[in-house]
Amino acid sequence: MIEEKIGKILVFIAILFSLIIIISNIVGFFWLDSGAILIVSFIGALLLSKFIPKVKVDKKVFGLIILLTIMLAYPVVFITPGFTAGADAVSTTMVRVLEGTIPLDHAQYGGLNLSYQLGFPLIANVFVEVAPIMPDYLWPWALVILAGALQLFFVYLFSGEFFKSEKAAFISTILFFGGKLVYENVYNGEFA
Repeated sequence: MIEEKIGKILVFIAILFSLIIIISNIVGFFWLDSGAILIVSFIGALLLSKFIPKVKVDKKVFGLIILLTIMLAYPVVFITPGFTAGADAVSTTMVRVLEGTIPLDHAQYGGLNLSYQLGFPLIANVFVEVAPIMPDYLWPWALVILAGALQLFFVYLFSGEFFKSEKAAFISTILFFGGKLVYENVYNGEFA
């Protein structure tokens, strides 16, 4: 079934992103090779995804995911390249700082301690280095589109398990879709 395949793909992507963050944080202070990290993360995600029970996406939720993807893509597709697709330019700065290792400070930009959250920039850094098909400042914003779809998907799964009800899961998904959190990073520069 198509719903199960989509669910499996979304879970695989979530595992892949998680492994990229974990592995990058473990080895990144000494050696930040994006190609090697992506390969190890991909293999790990393939192995771990075999243990995930089958999940399927309800067609209505899949429709919401597609609609959300279109809404999140608007700034990336229609506002850039003259304007970054979000107000949070620190993600792009962090991707540019991550050259070979995770530095302890922003030495090339000033003596500031490195205190920004690293997870999302580490994911973006892998794609910037492995697939330079677009400018580095667009990768974080393009990945936010995927992250938004994953958030909606996992709110649906969590709510369905927590409430043991398809109806409650769908209502929770609609409430999350209608809230501002999923749009903040793209439109307002907050954390998504």
